[in-house]
Amino acid sequence: MGKSKYTLTETQINKRIKEGRGAGQLSNYKPWLYVNEVPSEGRSQRVFSHLTGRVHHVLSDLELQSFLYKEADYLLTVKGNQGQLHDAVKQVFAGKAHKDTAAQSLEKNRGRLEYREFQVCDASELPEKLKAAWPALTTLGMATTYRVEKNKRAVLEQRYFISSAALSAERLSSAVREHWSIENQLHWVLDVSLGEDACQIYRGNAATNLATMRHFGLNMLRAEKRKMSIRRKQRQALMNEAYLDAVLEAGMNVVVK
Repeated sequence: MGKSKYTLTETQINKRIKEGRGAGQLSNYKPWLYVNEVPSEGRSQRVFSHLTGRVHHVLSDLELQSFLYKEADYLLTVKGNQGQLHDAVKQVFAGKAHKDTAAQSLEKNRGRLEYREFQVCDASELPEKLKAAWPALTTLGMATTYRVEKNKRAVLEQRYFISSAALSAERLSSAVREHWSIENQLHWVLDVSLGEDACQIYRGNAATNLATMRHFGLNMLRAEKRKMSIRRKQRQALMNEAYLDAVLEAGMNVVVK
């Protein structure tokens, strides 16, 4: 479970209130704490809720159990930093052509071509020890994405999921798209551009300090108003000192205001 010795300063509390943390309803609610802001000795999760339409930040297995009691079902992304579970789910799908390989789509958008395919299988194919660690685990899922962009190398990506619901590939497809939509709004930039989910530094207050620095850096990049992606702004700041100065100046101006 999360460590009990976690305190906020008066400045941090006032900042959260100003940001609207702990306020709102359903999909508009902003959590008071995000999982990446709290040092944890246990297992924390971001779990999408179909009842509220948002991602919930649970800081321990006990909180996850409470969530499931009210929610009934969960859909979780299995990431590389989840070690044994990720490897086991990947192994289940390796070299298998599952019958329920429906949910295939092809999208064209601004010079980008993207093919998606979803597969599911029964969670009973997992080793019993891993399956028992997740309450009511029923379905394993895999999303395969093949993306081709103009003047860029083609990218093949596979993502894995676990769910307590009995999902078909079609249902997994719609649930994952809904899940990704929420994740894109909340965490996609921090994860993809700043490597938040790949960071495994948790000792002491390190997780909190790094989360603060990531948010601070992201806000500075956003404060610089040129029309570029965050990743492109990062590269520009790395290679061009004049642009780096512009980012720092824009960010500091926001802080002063």
